[in-house]
Amino acid sequence: MSQKEGVNLQLKVDEFIKAVSGTPMNLNFSGVISGISIDSRTIKQGEAFFALKGENFDGHDFVEEALKKGQTIACVSKSMNLPNLILVKDTLIALQNLAKYYRKKIKIKCIGITGSNGKTTTKEMTARVLSTKYKVLACEKSFNNQIGVPLTVTKIDQHEIGVFELGMNHPGEIKRLAEIVLPEIGVITNIQPVHIGYFNSLSDILEAKLELREFVDLLVVNGDDPYLKRLDIDKKLIFFGLKNGNLKPSKIEFVDDGIIFTCDGVKCKLNILSKHTIYNALAAITIGKLFGIDIKDACLSLDGFTPLPGRGQIINIRDIKLIDSSYNSNPYAVIGELEGMQHLPGRKIVVLGDMLELGDKSKVWHEFIGKNLKRFGIEILIAYGTLARYFFESANVQEKYYFNLDDFESLLNCVISILQPGDTVLVKGSRRVQLDRLVNEIKSMEG
Repeated sequence: MSQKEGVNLQLKVDEFIKAVSGTPMNLNFSGVISGISIDSRTIKQGEAFFALKGENFDGHDFVEEALKKGQTIACVSKSMNLPNLILVKDTLIALQNLAKYYRKKIKIKCIGITGSNGKTTTKEMTARVLSTKYKVLACEKSFNNQIGVPLTVTKIDQHEIGVFELGMNHPGEIKRLAEIVLPEIGVITNIQPVHIGYFNSLSDILEAKLELREFVDLLVVNGDDPYLKRLDIDKKLIFFGLKNGNLKPSKIEFVDDGIIFTCDGVKCKLNILSKHTIYNALAAITIGKLFGIDIKDACLSLDGFTPLPGRGQIINIRDIKLIDSSYNSNPYAVIGELEGMQHLPGRKIVVLGDMLELGDKSKVWHEFIGKNLKRFGIEILIAYGTLARYFFESANVQEKYYFNLDDFESLLNCVISILQPGDTVLVKGSRRVQLDRLVNEIKSMEG
């Protein structure tokens, strides 16, 4: 099992102050800091509190509560009439700098995983493979951003390998995360029009992902991706792919509850329907080989792999097959799910929410998906959101429905009235559309 808990910072106060470039205020604590927290509700004794600011909250409002529970110190960016404060210019940058300081103290091999799609699943699979032989620390869930990554770094204890997912939607963010993680090996899953609204082109997205290259000794990349397969950089490259690569499957079979692929004569079953997920498994197996793990052991560790909720998890409810892909959405990922659905028996229904951050190509991409639904055997479309009307308008399916974001109850009633035993229903949309609410309502039908 990958170790996702077990904090053991053990930092003295003077080390902490040096790492965050802070100024002590009313400091009378001289003990040891054993962990980091950004949530006063869950802070444990011995953990230092960072008062981060978000769009809808300010951690400074909870400093007093955190100090009482943690009984150590708090890192703040404004003066307060409280004891044991460390004043910094920016608490988020201070958190990142602390993680950088701590990472440099620890001898551990780290892997940085990025790409437009499949980062979290690749991270989960890689940790699973490596855990057959090593003590592994992996980011929890989708802790892949400027907060989640440094928090994970501070949890390094007696681990031998760290597996980090590195997310971004703007240039420079991968570099900042890599400076914290200091990965020796990098993985790039693919280059797709995800967050394209923040970039001018796919080539710009590629360059943003390649910020990883200055930190790693080698890159493991998708040999089928049109941008990655022709990489010409001064780094050792190892390719994986369904068609091209140092590692590729010889056979792929679709079954009712997943996919079976064969690699070097070894079969592996994944409990997920998207063929794109095989890329994630191949990346994980490749990493395993680099660390001396036999392909048989790697495939055995992945056999029966089930993704995290919202990422293609298959749920059987009253003879209805629910594919929960509610966590996020983009054109590449939607097509991957549709390809898997076409192999299943029974009626096929899709509930599609907005695909966000596609910039001025949003209408084009939504229409593209809508026009292709029939090709994959989709019979019923239920579109939900603002941009989702382009799914609805372009789709040529037997039945189609459209609901605005402020009409969730009508969406729910429509889905419940349509579903029949033997159906397969895919629920997929960008995070802000919150289609996980619909998934939870459908799951409640089980009772």
